[in-house]
Amino acid sequence: MGGLLMTGRSTSQEQTPVQSKTSPVHRRSDRIKEKKITVSPRRPRLPPKRLVDVYVSTDYGSSEEQRPSSKRRCLKQHASPKKCLSRNSESSTDSDSDTVPVYNDYPGQGELSEYELKRLENIRQNQAFFSALNLPQAKRALQTLGAKKSLSISALKSKKVVKTPTKKVPPRRSMRLLKLDPDGNSLPEPPPKPQTNLEENPMKPPGPLPLVPINVEIGCLPADVIESWCEPVKRLQEQQTCLKKYKERLSSMSICNDLVAKVVQSRILSVAVHPCVGRILVAAGDKLGHVGLWNVNGSSSNEEKNIYMFEPHSRSVSSLQFSPGHPAQLISLSYDGTIRCADVQSSVFDEVYRSEDSLSSFDFLSEDGSTLLISKWQATVSVVDRRTQRTTHEKQAKLKNKTVRTVNVHPSNRNVFVIAGQSGAAIYDIRYLKAQGSDDVSSLVGNKNTISSAYFSAHSGNRIVTTSMDDFVRIYDSSNISGTLPPLISIRHNNHTGRWLTKFEAVWDPQQTDYFVVGSMSWPRRIEVFHETGQLVHMFLNEECLGSVCSINAWHPSRSVLVGGNSSGRLHVFM
Repeated sequence: MGGLLMTGRSTSQEQTPVQSKTSPVHRRSDRIKEKKITVSPRRPRLPPKRLVDVYVSTDYGSSEEQRPSSKRRCLKQHASPKKCLSRNSESSTDSDSDTVPVYNDYPGQGELSEYELKRLENIRQNQAFFSALNLPQAKRALQTLGAKKSLSISALKSKKVVKTPTKKVPPRRSMRLLKLDPDGNSLPEPPPKPQTNLEENPMKPPGPLPLVPINVEIGCLPADVIESWCEPVKRLQEQQTCLKKYKERLSSMSICNDLVAKVVQSRILSVAVHPCVGRILVAAGDKLGHVGLWNVNGSSSNEEKNIYMFEPHSRSVSSLQFSPGHPAQLISLSYDGTIRCADVQSSVFDEVYRSEDSLSSFDFLSEDGSTLLISKWQATVSVVDRRTQRTTHEKQAKLKNKTVRTVNVHPSNRNVFVIAGQSGAAIYDIRYLKAQGSDDVSSLVGNKNTISSAYFSAHSGNRIVTTSMDDFVRIYDSSNISGTLPPLISIRHNNHTGRWLTKFEAVWDPQQTDYFVVGSMSWPRRIEVFHETGQLVHMFLNEECLGSVCSINAWHPSRSVLVGGNSSGRLHVFM
């Protein structure tokens, strides 16, 4: 170290002028001299056994660029990687250019395990396999081939390709569309198609229709049926009995095979029971516009002789009632926009009302049945006076609801009525109706889906029962009609009848103002009777005679008779 420093000083004196001792150069050299550099002896260490990456080149070609290197790993004990690489290169020069150098020259080979020796042998075999493939020569051949191909493509692009005109082939045509047979001869003209009606259910002609049954040969009704139909009816009084006696009366009602009959052809949408006491006359309306009349107490053993079916409408008969002031008159309402009155004394279906809109329901606005309140699907109500000779309405009003399915007049206050539809149920006063935008007097809240029906309780009208598609039957207090009415009782009830069954409608018992009846989807099939408190009072069951769902039910006004109609046109009578 000192020698090097002195050498540096001597060279500096020859090349540069003499400087003073106080110069920075002298002070720096003095500090270097004073500093003692001590080198600690190195501790002896045994070289560890480690794997060293060694690149062994194989002679693949003449030039250095064409000689790819292969990565090899050997166990090095004493030599450095460079020496190991030099030994491998020296040993490789003595052997053939296409072979891999032998690993016997490596120091410490005797300490290699059997696995490491096998691994080295596998490496040698793989290297020999790849060298036999001649990959560099194949690569050069592909490169020369690609260059020639690119030259040929560029030459083709430079030349103009002349397209030869192709002959146009005429399109193939169907011999049937050309009205030719396979031989090319013309086909004869097809026969004309029979003319069909554009309307599936054409409207009935306006005016009265004959009251003639279409299922029997006789042209008129039997005398006993006409006599029972014209029987005068006394005004009913409200009857209040205790729960025990009411249950006993319901338990005494039964059904048999003679009390089940197919009255109409299609699904029943409405049922009405004549108020006469001597006989039981039941009327039903179906989806095809038929009205069937069944004399339950008929003396004939043949069921068909006691059933009389008429066709006064062309579409579904959704509402059917006997006139309270004239029991000989049966009022029917249909989706076809007409209302007809079946008068057994004159033997005609007289037309009461005709509209271009589809009708949904009706109720008697007066006690004698001379005035009707009609509801339409488009949330419109109309007042019709049967005493006039016109088939139009006297008054019409548009409600704020979306649709109206049923309408029911208050039994004691005839100016008030309740409607049910898609947007819920509401109570209106006929005195405050307007042509457009009529407001309701009170609204029934709590329903989350479409309401299929809403009816006042008989005689008093202090309760309203609604049947909703959210699987609830709700009871409302209508004694004080103002504002919004919350439900008193909500009864869980499966009301999802589906597409092919008529929707349920809960109706009150005319003899008991606090009990109502409704159909059921439960199995075995049944008809259920509830109290206004939500208590299940009775179930009408009979697996032999009642095997279907009775969606529409009706009570006899003065007798213990219950009639249920299903979706196949059958009526079931419990008495």
